[in-house]
Amino acid sequence: MRKEKGFTLFESLITMSIAVVLSSIAVPSFDSSRKNGHMSANINAMHSSLMMARSGSLSRRERVTVCKSSDGASCTTTGNWAQGWVVFVDSDNDASIDINEQIIKVKQQLPGDGISFIGNSLVDDYISYALSGRTQTTGGGIQRGTLVLCDDRGFTHDARAIVLNAVGRARVDHATDRDVSFSSCNS
Repeated sequence: MRKEKGFTLFESLITMSIAVVLSSIAVPSFDSSRKNGHMSANINAMHSSLMMARSGSLSRRERVTVCKSSDGASCTTTGNWAQGWVVFVDSDNDASIDINEQIIKVKQQLPGDGISFIGNSLVDDYISYALSGRTQTTGGGIQRGTLVLCDDRGFTHDARAIVLNAVGRARVDHATDRDVSFSSCNS
């Protein structure tokens, strides 16, 4: 009698059951990894823009500002930083893009699920670097603060922050509950 090679129906069902269980465990892990990748890319994009603005203000000997922008051509005071931003030479120190001011970089809306990128009161709408490389409000005061990035998982799950100190240096860190009012993290 000749022996047939292959799987029985029972063996195939067991194999498929194991595959379903393993994939149900792996899929959430892949989703979390994807979201973490978006968070890292987004926080690094803002940090890079801030460093570009700071070095630009020092090398150009002109004020350089980063402001929220949904269209890449004008600044806005509505919404949050996730809508995008613009780095530009702010010749008249008004944190607004005028016709004769050079746009250095445009960052479009951030990719990701439910991304929210909010700043506390001094960095909610713009961050401006004076000729010295220090952050400074349009009124001349020191501009330091925190920008917090979170996604649809909320603040409690690995929210990231950019902390600006009094001399304009930005550092990336994990957000803490003392950084900003996080009740609006997903607004």
